[in-house]
Amino acid sequence: MNKFEKLEDVAYQDDVDVLNYRFESNNIKGLYCDGVIAIREDMTISEKTCALAEELGHHETSVGNILDMTSAVNRKQERQARLHGYNRLIGLIGLVNAYEHGFFRAPTFGPADRKFLMRQKNFWKNVLSVTGISTGSVNRWIIMWCILYHSYQ
Repeated sequence: MNKFEKLEDVAYQDDVDVLNYRFESNNIKGLYCDGVIAIREDMTISEKTCALAEELGHHETSVGNILDMTSAVNRKQERQARLHGYNRLIGLIGLVNAYEHGFFRAPTFGPADRKFLMRQKNFWKNVLSVTGISTGSVNRWIIMWCILYHSYQ
């Protein structure tokens, strides 16, 4: 069973239906509404896995209609759902492992595509960074986000 199928099982156990859908806009990868997740049907399995993880994050963390991104409250809910998806698929330690294995140069890392990894790296860089140079210790690694960011951009 691949990671996408495992996430579908998680959704099923949570009474959430997951549907493949043909969106008119190429900008939409997935949508969640009232216990139904629609995933763009013409994506790779890796892209679908990333989208499903984020949409499950909306199921877990979002309240109401958050389509209007001019609202700070809606942007915060979007960020929370995205963080939920990052942590469900990779997590901070998984991100360090991806770096250790050189997967920032690869098109995929396990269930995640490169864009997803880069968004997660930038998210954690922003969360942990106060002055632009932030260090932290994970798995015997000292993380210097400004160096990691410039090296793999």
